[in-house]
Amino acid sequence: MFFALILSINACDNLDTINTAAFKQAKENREIRRISEATIMGTAFSEGRKVVDTLNYTSKNANPSSEDTIQARSRMGFLQSLVDSLQQKNKAEIKKILPDDVADEKTKAVEKEVFEAYQYSMAKGLKLEDNVQILGQYIFYAAPILENGELKGMWSIYFDKSELIKTIN
Repeated sequence: MFFALILSINACDNLDTINTAAFKQAKENREIRRISEATIMGTAFSEGRKVVDTLNYTSKNANPSSEDTIQARSRMGFLQSLVDSLQQKNKAEIKKILPDDVADEKTKAVEKEVFEAYQYSMAKGLKLEDNVQILGQYIFYAAPILENGELKGMWSIYFDKSELIKTIN
């Protein structure tokens, strides 16, 4: 009987420790922090650039096999598993926008506008730059996909603003 009482007290102590740690984490997540819009935009640009650099590096250095050729018929091709991993890691939505998507009603207005701006800039011989915009609870990051000097598409990334802010120290 005494032994059972000691076990139950120890169990309660462990729960208190776990709950205290969880409480501290929840409290930190709710703390009011003043972070400038410029800092948020800079972080989104930096994180978006990392994602795009990873995707571009993997695309350029891929060793296509017959399986990759079959997968290339899909929008992401052999990059799909990498995209899935990057989405989970960054808590973001990553899409590849192709020229035909501009006419698709499923494509978001901001994606159409940025892609059309890239097409215009390309036609005028201007440099294509990455684009970052705050859209309510999301931060939209776009980067052109260029191959042999031609605009082939655009990477579209939606970061959850609150998740992105958590990464800022």
